[in-house]
Parts: sequence; structure tokens; C-alpha cells
Amino acid sequence: MSTPPVASALGADQQRYFALLTAYRRGEAGPIVRELAESTRIASEEALLSVRAIYGLPDEWHELLAPRAGGAVSAVLDGLLENPVFDAESTEDRIHRSTSATYEALDRLEHAGIIHRITNRQRNRVWAVTAIIDELSGLDRRIASRSTAAA
Repeated sequence: MSTPPVASALGADQQRYFALLTAYRRGEAGPIVRELAESTRIASEEALLSVRAIYGLPDEWHELLAPRAGGAVSAVLDGLLENPVFDAESTEDRIHRSTSATYEALDRLEHAGIIHRITNRQRNRVWAVTAIIDELSGLDRRIASRSTAAA
């Protein structure tokens, strides 16, 4: 399930949005209601594409890495959709592996480009799933592009 980011569509053209709000304050509800409906449609369609792309990622990752069944890499991969931003400690707790096995798995995923560090610290590092971050950024751009083209 996904919540469509309607605000991405509404905010794509701020001048237009503020003009619609001004008209609404004058008692003209029709234009903003139509804009909200169109924004919801666009955001919903694009969000569905993103959801499908994101749900397909684990298969791509398993194909790329061919991890050993039951191994630490496989265990980390299996939880990335539910935990797209994480640290080593929470990952170790989630996969029930040793610290060294957890870090080896994270290093392998980072080397493969599946995850990347979002902190520069040596301790208490935090990683994010690259493809999910990219997809969500792309979702915002697609919605904004379609919304401005539809206006």
C-alpha cells in the first residue's frame, strides 16, 4: 500500500497553487477542487509505478549477489524493504548474526551499490538503500513534471 504524495503535485507550480488558494478564499472552490483531483490522480498513478519498482528490488538484489540461503547477506537483503535506512546494530539485532558477519554483509551490499552510507562517521554509521532513495526522488520529479505539463 502506498500513500500518494499529492503535495508533490500541488507544489510543483507554487504560483499556480497560491492563485488557486486565493480564488478559493474568494469563494471559487471549483478550480482548487479540480486541481486536487488531478493532483491526486497523477500522484496515485506515479506512486503505483514506484511501489511496483520497489517491490521488485529484492529479486534484482538476490540475482545480482546470489547470496547463500540462510546467510547474513540474504538475511540483510530480506529486510531492506521494511528497513531502508538502518544502522549496523539494528541490523545485527534483526538478522541474529554476529557483529563481524553483519559488517561483512553490509560491506558486500555497499560494494555492490545496493546500500550506501548516509553518515561520514566511523562509528554508528547509517546506511540507506540506494535504489529506494533514487526511486522516491524520481517519483517526486515525475509527479512534478506531469503536474506542470497538465496545468
